[in-house]
Amino acid sequence: MSLSGDVIVANRGLLRVEEAAQWLGLGRTKAYELVHRGTIPSVTIGRSRRILVSALEAFLEQLAENGTVR
Repeated sequence: MSLSGDVIVANRGLLRVEEAAQWLGLGRTKAYELVHRGTIPSVTIGRSRRILVSALEAFLEQLAENGTVR
């Protein structure tokens, strides 16, 4: 799967956890951990977990301000 961050953001507001992980440069397991802990907010649609691109941007802003993830 080839993902360009700009294309994803321009075309979609919701990403699968795997796509969000790639967008952030994280592993799939770490992304699921952050979602499970509530560090990165997500929504459930049916049986699918999705992350808003705006939630990822807010996560990055918080990371830049605090220098760490809680």
